[in-house]
Amino acid sequence: MITALIIFIITYLFIGLRQIPRLHIDRPAGALVGAVLMVIFGVLTLDQAFSAIDMHTLLLLGMMIITVYLRTAGFFELMADKMLSSAKSPLQLLILVVLSSGLLSALFVNDTICLLYTPIILEVTIQLGVNPMPYLLALAMSSTLAGNLTLIGSVANLIVVKQARKRVEIGFVEYFRVGALITAVTIAIGIAVLAVEVRLAGSAEAIAAEKPKQQSSVTITPADHRSGPRTFNIVLICDTEEARTRGLQGFRQLRTDEAALFVFEKPEVLIFWMGSVAYPIDIAFVSPDKKVVRVYPDCRPGSRDTYTSGEQAAWVIETSAGSGIRVGDRVRIEGFRGQGPGAR
Repeated sequence: MITALIIFIITYLFIGLRQIPRLHIDRPAGALVGAVLMVIFGVLTLDQAFSAIDMHTLLLLGMMIITVYLRTAGFFELMADKMLSSAKSPLQLLILVVLSSGLLSALFVNDTICLLYTPIILEVTIQLGVNPMPYLLALAMSSTLAGNLTLIGSVANLIVVKQARKRVEIGFVEYFRVGALITAVTIAIGIAVLAVEVRLAGSAEAIAAEKPKQQSSVTITPADHRSGPRTFNIVLICDTEEARTRGLQGFRQLRTDEAALFVFEKPEVLIFWMGSVAYPIDIAFVSPDKKVVRVYPDCRPGSRDTYTSGEQAAWVIETSAGSGIRVGDRVRIEGFRGQGPGAR
């Protein structure tokens, strides 16, 4: 008992610390080390260890390995081109994702479909220049709901049918009669909800599209002259309370030479967060004298962290991750004709 507890604590530390310096043991390796120690020290017999192996987990691991090789071979770029040729609008793409992934999930393991579809959706949305979040939600929704379509669509269906055999026999056709209706109704509702998300995202981009006509840009000059100035085209200007609250949420992924500019009427200590921004970004706070006072690089999607300027700031610049902006860099904003500090 004590041996098992010690091995569990060691394994938990391996998993919790993620990466132990110099040992190069990550979470999967830590879990494997713990399993091997359990066998070596006699906590489990070899037969017990083999019986505890989840073949479904091994299948997912295999699919992840296959996914990496498919990406290397250019499979996802090819599939993205096929989807783009079939879907002529964001709404058509949404429906295509829902119906195709739902049908495949009803026939195969939905985990596998999600593993294969996710990189394809990311590639397609990058080429279209749209926010991938609604389409990823569509994949998760359809692959789950489509499990109700057929008897083999979900393990839960098989468990219920097997347990019910003592009283009633439910065949494939009997289940399909009910499952088809349930699946059609729930997926239709899901499409309607996600279509609103796509339309809202499109509206946000349409509103932002009016701003670039001013041909605004922001130029960053490194304080230590480590390199030459770098210019970012401003594709989104947030100069109202509503626009600042929305920010990049629902906006397409920024290219490496693009930026969003947040303008504040009066300098103040600012606090930002990621919200539902679906890709990593850099956040740079700029003082009233146009100097970068704080930078948060590579802010991750889904993060609940808050990012504060620490001192008064008049502008905030958001770019795709890897901008190279640093504290002390000088900022020049050109082409902006709004009110407040940004107008000067």
